[in-house]
Amino acid sequence: MESSTLMPQPRWNSSISSSNQCLKRRAPLEQCQRIMVPPPTSPIAKLNISAPGIEKLLRKLNEKKAFGPDSIPNQFPVNTAKATSLIPGKIFSQSLYTGTLPGDWRDANISPIFKKDDRNVASNYRPVSLTCVSCKILEHIIVKHMLDHLDAHHVLSKLQHGFCAGLSCKTQLLCTTFDLLRVYDGAWVDIAILDFSKAFDTVPHHHLLAKLCHYGIHGKSLTGYQASFKWLTSRVMS
Repeated sequence: MESSTLMPQPRWNSSISSSNQCLKRRAPLEQCQRIMVPPPTSPIAKLNISAPGIEKLLRKLNEKKAFGPDSIPNQFPVNTAKATSLIPGKIFSQSLYTGTLPGDWRDANISPIFKKDDRNVASNYRPVSLTCVSCKILEHIIVKHMLDHLDAHHVLSKLQHGFCAGLSCKTQLLCTTFDLLRVYDGAWVDIAILDFSKAFDTVPHHHLLAKLCHYGIHGKSLTGYQASFKWLTSRVMS
């Protein structure tokens, strides 16, 4: 990609320096927040959960997906969405306010998915967590609310294609191909390819929370989001 697509040098160096300080010292959340530059965004708006919104999400569930530790198949919430949508809404609101989750929602069945090479080596498998349907719905609501906040304040780069609505690896490949074809018009194109090994497995949670707080997600919102990715127990399913 062109060099103009890179982050401005001072801001890039500041981000890397702050990240290294937090990671090396394993500083608590409050210290990581003080190390970072002043937050560029206003606080995130209050998350309001409604029964009609939950009903809509329940009806969109894939009935063929595997169930979680509660052993409740997806067919049940799909077929009873209208009658049962009010109860999850109250539990979701209470969980976000207190920063806690029901016990069953904090359990996960780990299903190992083979990636490549030797099947007898554990590191060649990718763990996939199967959680309760209610917990998945809450995660979806939280992610949507966070992305709306980040989009409203233009936090995410326009070059970001992963995990963005309407964008994917295909759109990224199209943009890259377009940049490469500009060589024929006399343009200078530089390419840097990075591959982070097990990136999603090695992100320190305390550092992630500090970044969320930096972008206006703090207070009760941060406490509730923090609870959404902390599990008490997990078990591997063969």
